[in-house]
Amino acid sequence: MRSFLLVTVIIAGATFLTSTVAVAQCACSPQLTLRQEFQRADVVFIGKIIEAKKILEENTHSYVTLVKVQVLETWKRDLEKFVTIKYRHEAGFSASFEPNFESLLYAYKNDDGTFFAWHCCLATKPLTHAAEDLKQFKKWGEKPKKVIDPQSMPNK
Repeated sequence: MRSFLLVTVIIAGATFLTSTVAVAQCACSPQLTLRQEFQRADVVFIGKIIEAKKILEENTHSYVTLVKVQVLETWKRDLEKFVTIKYRHEAGFSASFEPNFESLLYAYKNDDGTFFAWHCCLATKPLTHAAEDLKQFKKWGEKPKKVIDPQSMPNK
């Protein structure tokens, strides 16, 4: 009886572990180099999460999370101090949006003016894991662009 229970626990545990790993996998094709990721992105920036709210999009009837991000440093183009990233919830990939969490974001502009930056195939990563990326930007001669504070802009 004891061996039967032990075997059952081992099989159940192995099934649980393998199914969890399979759900978290992401197949990305083609595999891009860091340089290609940088070149393809509309903008690359260091951002700090300010707030996030989950909403139901009326046109798609699916949930998205709108994440307000403070831009701390930007490459490729000037950016306003605050941008919104739209995260579409996908099976097998999740992102946490804790206030003050900082990331290096490889972002693509959506038609509605928001950005797309969190997906398992993108180079976006926590800032604590981005030292090599930042080193490469310098090596490539990439210079930071302006972070624009809308309140400091002159009235027209």
